[in-house]
Amino acid sequence: MNVRKFFATYPLRPLRTLLYLAFWFGVLWLILGNFITFIPGAEQGWFTFTGVLLLAGLFLPRWPYRIAAIALVTVCVSAAIYGHRHGIEYRQYLQQHGLPTPRS
Repeated sequence: MNVRKFFATYPLRPLRTLLYLAFWFGVLWLILGNFITFIPGAEQGWFTFTGVLLLAGLFLPRWPYRIAAIALVTVCVSAAIYGHRHGIEYRQYLQQHGLPTPRS
């Protein structure tokens, strides 16, 4: 049994609905993440979680969702890496100027 037939079975239709919801929530969170102002470094957690939600698109039965999921997860990974680097630079700046670091 291939994956398409497996997800097309009747008992798994609610799972497919959850996968669609997770994918579209991931798209929404990705769009919101571009407009929200974060504490430097907080982007890493936001875009990591968003990327995990978008991974649901890989299990959807249509190819456009899979291609979009791969592209959007790539965007999320690059944004998370940028957020991590930005957070490190921010903490170094605070230490150089003798300011307290967040959550220390």
